[in-house]
Amino acid sequence: MSWDELWQEIGEKSLLHLRDYPQNIDHELKINGFSHNDNALISNESLFIYAKSIVENLQIRNNSNLWEFGCGTGLFISTVAKMACAAQYGGSDNSNSMIDLAKLNYPSGIFFTDSALNSKVPFSDSYIFANSVFQYFPNLDYARGVLRNVILNSPRAFALLDIPHGDFSGQLIERRGNSKFKLFHQKYSPDFFYEYFQNKPYFLEIRSQKIDGYEQSQERFNVFGFSVNFSSGNSKNLK
Repeated sequence: MSWDELWQEIGEKSLLHLRDYPQNIDHELKINGFSHNDNALISNESLFIYAKSIVENLQIRNNSNLWEFGCGTGLFISTVAKMACAAQYGGSDNSNSMIDLAKLNYPSGIFFTDSALNSKVPFSDSYIFANSVFQYFPNLDYARGVLRNVILNSPRAFALLDIPHGDFSGQLIERRGNSKFKLFHQKYSPDFFYEYFQNKPYFLEIRSQKIDGYEQSQERFNVFGFSVNFSSGNSKNLK
């Protein structure tokens, strides 16, 4: 089983769940990975505080356009859009079932099925997000292709979030029914992003991730990029 197949299956089961429990944010938090190995979820408040910090880090202005590659159920981008008082927002995802969930849960957004490698943002002058998706890419060349697509969509700024740090080892073991199978997370070093964006028209800030109650934060980091056309900042090292 691949990650794409797994997420499609999760989405299909969640669509059935939605019939009985419409707009269940706890269920969405679990789908989006904001839970521990013991299935304890982060609080809604922690999600809102995290979204607010992202808005502040990117200095997103009111009435901006927001787009997410790998949007899943739409929970993250809709939360950020609310915090930023966005004019338009939406996202794309490989999984048809996840996009169906996003359309049902957040009808004010625009959502469609496409990969982060090829997705075209339907808004101009946007802020682009990729939250908790880089670990599912098959290899580093694929990740470079996604970074290229981010640049091709010419965002004012972008945020690549919840990226597994290469200093942490391990593998993820998934269970389905009585069977057990292994799926691996792709891991990265901050240098991978610094090297890719060298001589590109973006300043980078790479920061340790901090989400209250999310145990994986200690092994994740976030990458913020600012277009030279809209920023006078400088690249900063991970601290």
